[in-house]
Amino acid sequence: MKKKRSWMLLTVTGGDLFLAEGEEIKQQVVGNVPFGQINSILEGKLERDGERRKAVEEVEENSNRVITGGGKRFRVALPYIMAQGLDLDYSDEELIEAFIPIEMAHGLSLVMDDMIDEDKKRRGMKTPHERLKDQGYTDKQAESLVTLDVMQILSRAERAPLELDFLSRDQQVEITETIGDGITRLTRGQELDVAGENSMDEKFQERLSYRGDEFSYEMFYRDVVEGKTSPLFEAGPRILEIMSGKELENLHDYTRNLAKAFQIRDDILDISGGEEKVSVTERPEEKGIGKDRYSDISEGTMTLPINYAFQLMDDEDWGQMEAYVKELVDSENYLASVDDFFKVYGDRREFLESVMKKDSPETYELQIAGKIIETTGALEKANQEALDYAENAVENLEESGLDGEYGELLEDMAYFAATRSK
Repeated sequence: MKKKRSWMLLTVTGGDLFLAEGEEIKQQVVGNVPFGQINSILEGKLERDGERRKAVEEVEENSNRVITGGGKRFRVALPYIMAQGLDLDYSDEELIEAFIPIEMAHGLSLVMDDMIDEDKKRRGMKTPHERLKDQGYTDKQAESLVTLDVMQILSRAERAPLELDFLSRDQQVEITETIGDGITRLTRGQELDVAGENSMDEKFQERLSYRGDEFSYEMFYRDVVEGKTSPLFEAGPRILEIMSGKELENLHDYTRNLAKAFQIRDDILDISGGEEKVSVTERPEEKGIGKDRYSDISEGTMTLPINYAFQLMDDEDWGQMEAYVKELVDSENYLASVDDFFKVYGDRREFLESVMKKDSPETYELQIAGKIIETTGALEKANQEALDYAENAVENLEESGLDGEYGELLEDMAYFAATRSK
């Protein structure tokens, strides 16, 4: 196994994908992935026929903006690279057409996720429901319109494989079933994710435990990841199996492990904020990761890093954090005095629990809660787990026999999933 690298950036520029190691930016063989063509086909799939009223156009434009407006296109790029490594006899356009419904479903999941979480930003842009409210729609109208548009695009994503005339009818049907299965699993994972908010509620464990089993936050988190993140990553190799007639179980396992690394890293970034540090006086929004920071704390969601923080918090006194708290509280004048803060919150665990129970925590509360999690070593522990999953993915890759430049690229992308900064 080659020495792993920490890839810090993945971005599409002029149709090429760049991976950066430290400050040195390298164009890898992934530059051969036709991202311009991927985006063009994706935009074509989202075009609506016929004359429409302005209100309908506004809704459609807002959803399309999220789906086409950036992103890593991981769920298309990974199976595309695999197909190149397997030397399958399909054109670029045919491969992209086969994989693009996965990206459509992923984009729609982001639209719904942002609406459910009441996030205001995604990739530096206002989310569809927020933009509609700016255009004069009520909260109820905005949410209903976005939901209906998601249903419409989702039906098109599920039908898209039936239009792949370069495949047999049986292959078209099998790919349609694969997309449908991925969406079903994704939806169930999203249901668990939503049910998992307000995790400090005393009824939480009762609602979400399996009958007769002792509840575990960690096991619940892993069930959410298995449902919410893995299905669309796993759909790519399944489609390749249908198109090639080959058994690709190792590549399937590769994507599953990569997805777990990807999600854990996502939850770490929600706390750490990615590339940029947030000062004590700034709102925790759009710093490096392109979306609201501390959203998991605000929603009371027990992600892996937060769960680890509670496990590792042996010394619950404020200790060295007192200076940070004093600077923050004094600079923002949230309380009459810093002494009042320490009278209300006797220790770090009590404070973190109280913030996660609140409906709308204050900015300073989220920042202190984030700092508590960072000081426990929880982020380092979670990050090591993400790297372990990346290592597992690389082992799956080696067992698949897919090597050479494409195998090396897939290895790099596994490590990127675990170390990315946005």
